[in-house]
Amino acid sequence: MFNFHVGIPGIVPDLLHSIVKAGILNGKNSPSILPSKLWQEQFRGLVNTKQKRAVFDVAAWGAAEAIIADLSAFGTVAVSQHALLGCPEDCFLKRKVLPYTDARIARTSELFAAVPLAFHLTISSQFDYLCTIMNRLPEGKAFSQPSIVPSWSELVLRIRAAAPDRQIVVWDFEKPEKAALAFLISLLDARDTALIEALVAHLSVTIKRPELPINSREIHRIPHDQIERLDAQYDLDLQVISKIEGVSLILPDSFPEEFHL
Repeated sequence: MFNFHVGIPGIVPDLLHSIVKAGILNGKNSPSILPSKLWQEQFRGLVNTKQKRAVFDVAAWGAAEAIIADLSAFGTVAVSQHALLGCPEDCFLKRKVLPYTDARIARTSELFAAVPLAFHLTISSQFDYLCTIMNRLPEGKAFSQPSIVPSWSELVLRIRAAAPDRQIVVWDFEKPEKAALAFLISLLDARDTALIEALVAHLSVTIKRPELPINSREIHRIPHDQIERLDAQYDLDLQVISKIEGVSLILPDSFPEEFHL
């Protein structure tokens, strides 16, 4: 089983790969995490290309399928490419939210056709997400005023249409201290008590890092009515996503306290 975290870009971007850097899975045969370097060298070009399947490099496609077959021997394989669908700016400044989504999801699903695959999408409120993007900008760089209010539910519907036979799991990360552990346990299919305890110890010092205070001048550039629309859209999205057939919506308050950090 492959559990694939595809975005939204910038929400918990390094969470899975930080486990690799910390050596938490060293010496364990399962679960496995697909290395970022391997993805970049063998998979990214095939998934991100604008060419049609018929003109792909047949050898490269076959090599990627062989790697997937080898990795499937581990049982559960977690993959995280948080920017697979695009960059954060593509959520607010494009005519269509994350316009590469449809083609990349379809191509990824096709590439992993021989194995079970679930797509995991992490979301947070549009306004909080915008603030996070602004916080991460290099000093002196401004973010253009958002031209659209993105809809995560519409994005999920597009993913559903691009990969109709795949499981889709949407994680509400409004409260990461409640959602992060369950998210990792799900991606890794972690059942070993020692591994879960190691994840708790790791997350307790990584997930609660506060963002820098938002530059109030940047926020003041956004019309108040647009800020209200950003906040309202998230509530609407959660309602719609919860009713989409074939999609699981995971809310942070649904986890018992022992899963909270």
